[in-house]
Amino acid sequence: MRKTVTLAVLTFLGIAGMSAGLISGLGAATLALAKPESVGMSSKQLGFLDLVLNDAVSRRELPGGVVLVSRKGKVVYRKAFGQSQLVPEPRPMAPDMIFDLASVTKPVATATAVMVLVERGAIRLWDQVSQYVPEFAPWYGEKTLRGSPPTRTPRPQARSSVIPARRPISPA
Repeated sequence: MRKTVTLAVLTFLGIAGMSAGLISGLGAATLALAKPESVGMSSKQLGFLDLVLNDAVSRRELPGGVVLVSRKGKVVYRKAFGQSQLVPEPRPMAPDMIFDLASVTKPVATATAVMVLVERGAIRLWDQVSQYVPEFAPWYGEKTLRGSPPTRTPRPQARSSVIPARRPISPA
């Protein structure tokens, strides 16, 4: 479980770091540096990023990465971890490294689109793809999330599976 959570966090942070590296490489306006506390963040909490990323690099879950955290238009954390290349010789990662995001576009765009559909109540996360795309017929031995054999469930009505927020949702 810990490895899954770590990889999810690293994927999110990697995408954020890669985006920041790409933007800075394109000559976008430079953001001012600030102490995390000046924008309502905690230096101590951001320090945990060092532990998570250094641990992932030492376990060889990823060769390296760049993380940039900004809030209210100010950069509060920017750091490079690990190596940018391992072959033919190791080269340390640099904070201004530019990454190619071509392979990240599909999963990020797909995940965002799916979550919009879930939010609108058009689909449920546990529905089988074959329910909406018949060409994805169940294969022998397929199981659902609960471990039972696949079954056809009726498509939910709009908003039938949306759970109301406990508090107002607004940008930070």
